[in-house]
Amino acid sequence: MLEYQPTMYCKVIIVDVLWTTVGSTNFDPRSFSLNDEANVNYYDVDFARRQIGIFQEDLARSRQVTFQEWKDRGLEKRLLDERGMQTRIGRLSRRAKVCL
Repeated sequence: MLEYQPTMYCKVIIVDVLWTTVGSTNFDPRSFSLNDEANVNYYDVDFARRQIGIFQEDLARSRQVTFQEWKDRGLEKRLLDERGMQTRIGRLSRRAKVCL
């Protein structure tokens, strides 16, 4: 696993150095059908190549995190991770109630 420094929250998929989608959507059926997300799609070789270059630059600003490092993270980090997960679960359950 890699961790971008300091933080990032964007999803990018590049297919055949031709088609690129950029946005906040998680690529799973639930996100496509239930979550309020947005992506922009480009069918352009130059744009795809630029995104690949940006990704390579981002990798240079990332650090590898081993499973052991993740398991050994401190209490403060564990609590922050847990709070973030609870926030996401709470949002999902509220959205599910709205959809029912």
